[in-house]
Amino acid sequence: MKPRKPLNEPLLYLIAFCLALFVRLASLGNTMLTDYEASYALQALNISRGAHPLMGSQPGYVLLTSILFFLFGSGNQFLARLWPALFGSLVVIIPWIWRKRLGKLPAMIMAFALAFDPGLLALSRQVGSPILAVVGLWLGLSLSAAGSWALAGILLGLGLLGGPSFWLGAIGLGGGWLISRRWVDGARELETAQGAGSAEPSAPSHRTSLARLLYFAVGTLVLVGSLFFVYPQGLSGIFEGLHSFLAGWITPDGVPLATILLALAVYQPLALILGLWGAVRGWRHLDAVDRLLSMIAGVSLFAILVYPSRQVSDLAWVLLPLWGLAAREASRHLDISPKELIPAVGQALLVIVMAGFIWLNLESMVMNLASPSTTGLYAGFILGALLLTLLTSILIGWGWSSRVVRFGLVWGSSAALILYLVSVASGAGGYRDAFVSSLWLRGASEPHANLVLQTVNDFSRWNTGVVDDLGVQVVGVPSPSLQWLLRNYTGVQFTGHLSSATAPAIVITPKAQEPALSASYRGEALTWYEQPNWSQMLAGDFLHWIVYQTTPTTKTAIILWVRSDQFPGSNQGTSQNPNP
Repeated sequence: MKPRKPLNEPLLYLIAFCLALFVRLASLGNTMLTDYEASYALQALNISRGAHPLMGSQPGYVLLTSILFFLFGSGNQFLARLWPALFGSLVVIIPWIWRKRLGKLPAMIMAFALAFDPGLLALSRQVGSPILAVVGLWLGLSLSAAGSWALAGILLGLGLLGGPSFWLGAIGLGGGWLISRRWVDGARELETAQGAGSAEPSAPSHRTSLARLLYFAVGTLVLVGSLFFVYPQGLSGIFEGLHSFLAGWITPDGVPLATILLALAVYQPLALILGLWGAVRGWRHLDAVDRLLSMIAGVSLFAILVYPSRQVSDLAWVLLPLWGLAAREASRHLDISPKELIPAVGQALLVIVMAGFIWLNLESMVMNLASPSTTGLYAGFILGALLLTLLTSILIGWGWSSRVVRFGLVWGSSAALILYLVSVASGAGGYRDAFVSSLWLRGASEPHANLVLQTVNDFSRWNTGVVDDLGVQVVGVPSPSLQWLLRNYTGVQFTGHLSSATAPAIVITPKAQEPALSASYRGEALTWYEQPNWSQMLAGDFLHWIVYQTTPTTKTAIILWVRSDQFPGSNQGTSQNPNP
């Protein structure tokens, strides 16, 4: 066998980073912020405008985003989501730091996998996600292991400012490492990533390095947490994050356990299959790296499942070690001889064709669930394709070898699952109509937000000559996303009821409520919230969601009321009595 050419690592990692950055920044501002996202974006906006709101549990995001709003304004959602996207792109650096331990090829595979992972992509495109904490802690610890103490301290400080998820991740990382060190012979060498044979630092040098790390970490906490001493109240957010994490053990408001496991299985099947395979192999062959990664992934998942306030976004702590295991396992199925290559490729192509056939029949079966006979027919086609794949695998193994069958099955299945991964990533990342059916989204989507804003802007332009200069009153709709939508309207008011003494140009109310002067207004009902109805879904609904990424939804409407004299062509000062 000819020796392999060395990988051009810097170029490939640069490509992985550019791809990660591109998929996170593309169409970043097209989707309206949910209530959860808007609550943090509004804090940043108020700080940029000189107000002093109460600091929430994610001071890092709020304070850094307030700088962007102060410098560039608050024109769209792009700036609100920019910092999560930038930090999320840095995940590809983590495998590069650990490439000597993981192996060069596995680290490269892991970098590209992290760039396109649906869960990490979704978190990188959302306000208020734990991506700042995830990247800060993982990258900070990786840099400290590589001896870059200053950068490590800065990243760890930013991670601590990332919110309560930081503490959950620290339990998984710390607990997994401690257990692995206790159980795995030789795990102590994994404390550093400076290569085999590197000298262990002396005690004074080690203390000096830790002091340097703490110096930069505390400096980052103070500078960023106080917005460079402009907003000292921001430092309270550090303690608010810890308080929120501890309160989560007392006041459970998390998603069900089944939702966590469902999200892991549906969005990361390739990582889950190869990762479990690699973990089993690691424990059987006493591989220290695989056992450490599996222990971190296992402890992190256990911590998430027992945490009463768990969220699907917390799975990010599991995905990094899981993809590490999967990448190492995938690399083991690439060492093939030239004689085995052609039959293995043929087997892989057959698996891809069969996977496509199975998927098409699954789509048809989902579309015909109401007809049992038709559903049974398509299920039979699916079973037949699986049996045909099994039969051909047996024949290929008989004619060539079991290695050829293994390579072909792994390559073909991985290719099919990569296509599936790209498909679900497009939905989780928000490239489709909305995040309506994504388990990774916190909060309901607002499908008609742009229509509401366009309507209000049109009436403002018709009556005042400019947009965002019309009196708007929101009555009984406590929606942060609606506040964000109307953030540039100086005359907007959010109240619990409309006084009969006032007659604002535009009034927004719940669908069941009318303004006191409804005789002088014209109204139009619009869907504001659209929330997936996960709790009432049946088996057929879940199949439909897996195939089409759509679910039954619960819709909440609002009514946009416009005073009659604001319409073009109306007589100013006259009162009409139309049907709302």
